[in-house]
Amino acid sequence: MTTKGFTLFELLVVITIIALLAAMLLPAVAMVRRQATATVCRSDLRQLGMAFVLYASDHEDQIASAKQYPPNGVINDLWFDLIGPYVEVDQDRTVVGNQGIANQNSLKAQRVIWGCPIWNATANKAVNTTKPGYGMNPFPLLDAANLANTKTCLDWTNVSKPHRAVGFGSISFPSKRYLLGDSVDWHLTVDNNWTTWNMSGTTYTSGDPYRHGSVANYLFYDIHVSTISAKGSEIGLLDPANGP
Repeated sequence: MTTKGFTLFELLVVITIIALLAAMLLPAVAMVRRQATATVCRSDLRQLGMAFVLYASDHEDQIASAKQYPPNGVINDLWFDLIGPYVEVDQDRTVVGNQGIANQNSLKAQRVIWGCPIWNATANKAVNTTKPGYGMNPFPLLDAANLANTKTCLDWTNVSKPHRAVGFGSISFPSKRYLLGDSVDWHLTVDNNWTTWNMSGTTYTSGDPYRHGSVANYLFYDIHVSTISAKGSEIGLLDPANGP
């Protein structure tokens, strides 16, 4: 007794159907993967936001500097150097894992600071030691009516403007003003004309508004995190009164 096998035509039909199904599923799989990485990114931004709050509570409400120049001018501390120890502190202010609050090189702190999976997949940590994938807004008092408020930068003295300490209580529109966000550098700023994100050719030099497809993640001064569409997203720096 012989059994009839598949004909070549039938095999080709089956292969074609499988290929069509795969083509239909791949975009959905890619979307789920993007959403998963964006969720991880938002979670780490929230943890960094709490670290900023804990730092401020120990420094008379003063927000951690974007860039801090010590008196001897030898080593510059960036925002993640200052809040790094506080990533290790849980809600009841005890030190997690007995690592010690001064241990800013702990694995947990580094994982959260370098928290964006998309950035980690492309960044060279050995070279880009000051570029963790998130940038801080160093001009928390800037608004559309007074772009000269760049003089109130958070210790970023190379902008040739005087530093002034800023507390969370003095921030206007905290629910609409960026504190941190996806960025290719440690800062989150716009171009010299204060109109759009910094660009160098086709590459951003600050900010990364298309990090997660057509959107990016931002931590606001009220410590909530949102995903913002790239188009017009610089308003969270330039004109937070009319921001998202």
